[in-house]
Amino acid sequence: MLSLTGSSAAVALLAACGGDDGGATAPTDETATAAATAAPAASPTAGPISTVAGSVPDPKIEVRGEAISPTDTDAAIASSAAQSHFVALAPSVKQRGQLFMYLPGSGTSPTTHKLINEQAARNGFHVVSLFYQSLSPAGQNLLVLCGNDSSGECFNATELRILDGQSRTGSQIEVTEVNSVMNRLVKLLRYLPGKHPGEGWDSYLVGDTPKWESIVVAGASLGGSLVAQIARERSVARVVMLSAPLDHTPIGRQNGGAFQVAPWLSGPHATPSARYYAFGHSADENVDWELQWKAAQLGLLDLGAITNVDGAKAPFGNSHLLVTSAKPATTGANANHISIVYDAVTPKDANGQPLHAPVWQYLMVG
Repeated sequence: MLSLTGSSAAVALLAACGGDDGGATAPTDETATAAATAAPAASPTAGPISTVAGSVPDPKIEVRGEAISPTDTDAAIASSAAQSHFVALAPSVKQRGQLFMYLPGSGTSPTTHKLINEQAARNGFHVVSLFYQSLSPAGQNLLVLCGNDSSGECFNATELRILDGQSRTGSQIEVTEVNSVMNRLVKLLRYLPGKHPGEGWDSYLVGDTPKWESIVVAGASLGGSLVAQIARERSVARVVMLSAPLDHTPIGRQNGGAFQVAPWLSGPHATPSARYYAFGHSADENVDWELQWKAAQLGLLDLGAITNVDGAKAPFGNSHLLVTSAKPATTGANANHISIVYDAVTPKDANGQPLHAPVWQYLMVG
């Protein structure tokens, strides 16, 4: 069982900007949508899977990507045109029978994290990337709200509240059940069959309960902490934590002094350790990953040493804890932190493709 427990200047810039992904000089148009293709709807078994483990699918494989307002899936959900989910499917690719559920960082539009989700679609996943409530009314994120709580319970209570909308002592963000991640996921999977009949979106539900054993949960920054929380109580197919989990006090990158990871990161999880993977930047503005991962006692170090992927090839020594020192595509506050996956900031190769695509591939399918 995975060992995880139940429930600076860069951070100041985070607080000023609001979200985990704020501050970098990258376009953050929350209203951007992916262009839908004219390809006909495909059945969940149409076409061959055009990739094998370890190889990145051809980026020319057509992906139907679209932004969907949460309010369209449930009129009771608080939303706006700027806060859309992102859904993707590659109609020509045989579907693998797994859902790739992605959660971006605080206050971040899923449409700014399309590259990794489109790659997941080309691997045969049904893909949903959710917009969710993650900031206080003043626009503060969890690093600011919980970063000085020495008990560490603030992170746990607030993250669980974001996930299920249940009131908990210590939670710093008010989220109702209807606005929770869980309701947003269920309502989206209920909505999609009406829009795209025969594609199998509702096959990932049993009643109103997600079929977690068929779901890969992935997330960046706060989203990475949230997917670890999901896997804590439920056995999922795989867990991908990008620039996550950040939960520790006091706020800011550890400099060798005393710090404490949130206690919930030190107890048992329902998902086995071998299904967890994490990827971060060696110069992350908010955390020293080597110190964080060791202190969290995730159990992943027992599966292999922390490995730098720069210049290396998959499977990266079969490590479950990966780092990079690659220069972000843009400069700005928090650029290293978000460069792991944020479309405009993640580095590109000579062909304009994401430099980290082989790492993403390893993380999501091995």
